[in-house]
Formats: sequence, structure tokens, C-alpha cells
Amino acid sequence: MADKTSFVQALMHMIKGNLGAGILAMPASFAHTGLVGGTLGLPVLCLISAYCVHLLLRSSQYIASRSKGQNNCDYASLAKYSFDCGPECLQGFSGFMSRFVDGILLVTQIGVCCVYIVFVVDNITTAVGLSLILEYLLRDFRQIEFNKRENLMPIKDMALGFGSAMFAFEGISVVLPIYSRLKNPMQMANSFGVVNLSFISILILYFVVGLFGYLKFGHHVKDSITLNLPAEPLYDAVRAMFTTSLALTYPLQLYVPNEIIWNYIKNNLLLTPVVETTTSSGNGNSLAIDMIVPKIKLGLEKVDEEKGKPEKSGIALQPVKLFDGRSSPLPATINQQPIQEPGELLRHEYCCRTLIVVLTFTLAYSVPKLNLLMDLVGSMSGTTLSLTLPATIHLATFWNETKGFKKVVMIFIDGLIIIFSLIAGGFGSVVSLTTILKSFNLD
Repeated sequence: MADKTSFVQALMHMIKGNLGAGILAMPASFAHTGLVGGTLGLPVLCLISAYCVHLLLRSSQYIASRSKGQNNCDYASLAKYSFDCGPECLQGFSGFMSRFVDGILLVTQIGVCCVYIVFVVDNITTAVGLSLILEYLLRDFRQIEFNKRENLMPIKDMALGFGSAMFAFEGISVVLPIYSRLKNPMQMANSFGVVNLSFISILILYFVVGLFGYLKFGHHVKDSITLNLPAEPLYDAVRAMFTTSLALTYPLQLYVPNEIIWNYIKNNLLLTPVVETTTSSGNGNSLAIDMIVPKIKLGLEKVDEEKGKPEKSGIALQPVKLFDGRSSPLPATINQQPIQEPGELLRHEYCCRTLIVVLTFTLAYSVPKLNLLMDLVGSMSGTTLSLTLPATIHLATFWNETKGFKKVVMIFIDGLIIIFSLIAGGFGSVVSLTTILKSFNLD
């Protein structure tokens, strides 16, 4: 229990996982949606996102109850297990879902890294800088002309605001790790648990910064609210704090995509599975070591086949899943051996990290406008991670367990979330890409 987190620690982790650069673009999001659109839309999106987190936790708890109480599976594994216990038509896609979730996580984190290159924050800077930003936004509040602020904006502009808002709710990938390390897992999803309190705190911060930022600057609000701060020593210090935090925050955001890409390269290109089996024959013992290459060799050949059946050896044969998904009685001792020396493997990992860094800087340079980058990442991958996948996983997990009217309600609610996320995310992605292409033509 020494490595378990308390309720307060888990709450802080949840808030920090969601509180990132997205809060600085909240005023621009309100500018896209309008005063009424932002005031009503942001709480609704927060409510839906929080509900989807609860769906994810319920699915994780059910999967854990079927696997002897182990609740430490990650997002990709949960997607795979949910399809395994779902309807038969989905069971064949469980492996694909695991890879799909990893791919979406990769795209999201690469996008976050690109945004953080343009502008990034860390936790200490946020606590200090936001207080100074709020002080400036509330200054001369009585002189604000509310009648000059739009209540609703065109659908095209609201789609961009939706992308910015979904980018801000970027912390769903930390939910399952926090849940698995919580001392009392029941404190995660109850009425006054970690999820609800963290989302309420995040909503208040986002709403205050977004609303008052838009009221203060109207349509003159910049991609990041810090760019609207006056050229005074105090606010220059705020900008400096946000900017210098890049060195500490960027490597943390880069960790997830590096792990996904490097593990794939290492396991598929640089490591080869090695299967060892011991057999006995009348003339003596022999050791067969077979190198199994994926999609080329999918089983062990018999050793000394012409000398009869092998006797029992010290290695027990167990059903092992082959690369094509079939089961076969292979030895339990399957190890992966590197093709290169350990030092060579480390150099390959450094090259992988370097290429990812170059990729993020190239993408950030290609789309230097912060709001367009946030809109695209939020609409394309943020919506999928935060809304589409949790509802899909919940639907697959409880498909065979829920009956009657409850099943109808589950299908209706989860289906509504999936349809909404696909339409809003797809439309937001198209508008974001179109706006980015137009910005290239203007430049």
C-alpha cells in the first residue's frame, strides 16, 4: 500500500492531467461560440466528458471482476477486453481495438506536444500565472460593454470552439492509472469522488477564464490569452514563466508517444521471439531452439519425429496464442532476444526519440497558429478518446450482461454519445483542416 495514492493526491493528479495549455485558449473558444453558446456549451461538454469517464470506470470495474480483481489494465487493454466479452460480431475486432486506441493516444499526445512547442505550461506556472491573468481580466469589469459581445456564432465558428473545448479535456488517459493506484477505489466514482470534484474544479477554472477573457477582449482575443496581456513588467514575467516551462513539460508529454512507437519498433523489428523445448529420445536428450518470425513460422516442428513421441520434459506445454490468433500447445518459455547488442538497442531508442522530436517541431512549424492546432487535435483525436471510445467500450462490455429495458436505455444513451461525438468531431475536423489550408493560401 506504500505506493498507493490518497484521495487528495488522486484529485490533484486528475486536475493536473486535465489542466493544460487548453485553459489559455478558452477565451478564444468563447469567441468562436458566442456568449450564450460558450456559457451553455462548456458545462454540457464537461458533463458529457465526466459521464464518459464514469462509463470507462464502470467497464474497468466489470473487467476487473472477471479477472480476479485486477484493475490495472490500461486504456488499450480495456478496449481489447471489452470487445472480447462483447457480442460475437465484435470479438474478432478486439486486437484491432487495442491497436486503434494506441494509435489515437499516439496522435493525441503528438498533437499536444506540438501545441506545447507553440505554447506550454507546467503546474507551478499555472498556479501563479492564472491568478495574475484573472486579476487583469477582472480589472475595469464595470466598463465592459456587454451589448458588443455576440450571443451565438455561426455553426462553422462553433465547430472550432468545440475543438478547442475538447482539447482542454485532454486528461482521460490518466483516469485508469489513477484509479488503479487509489487506496480506496470506491472514492474514484462516487458522488463526491475524484472524478466529479476534479471536473467541477476544471469547469470552474475553464469557465471563468473563458467567459471573462471573452468579455474583456471580445473578438480581439488572441489564440492564447497571455498574448492579450499588456507590455508591463508584471505580465512580461507571466509570459516568461509560461514560456520557460517548456523544457520541463515537453518531455513529459512526449513520454507516451515515445513509449508506443518505441515498443512497436522494438518488439516487431529489433526483437525476435525465441522458443525453447527439451525432448528426450531413446538415444539421449536434445535441445531444440526455434526462431519464430511473425507471419512466417507459427508453430514448433517436432524434434526427432522419426524416433517416436518425446518423453515428458521439464518444460510444461501450455496453449499459447499464435501470431494469427489461433491457439497451439507451445512451451511456456517464450523469450524475446535482441538482434543487436544492448548498447546498439539503446542507440536505436535515442534515434527514435530524436525523430519524434523532429516530427513534433516540424508539425508545430507547419501549423504555427495555436488555436487551429488545438481545434484540429481536439476535434480529431480528443473527441474520440474522451467521448466515442468510452461509450463504445461501455456498450461492448455490458452488451451480454444487460437485459430488457436497461439495455434499451444503455443503447440509447451510449449510441447518442457516439453519434454526437462522430458528427461534432468529424465536422470540427473538416472545418479545422479547411481553415488551416486557407491560412496557408493567405500566407
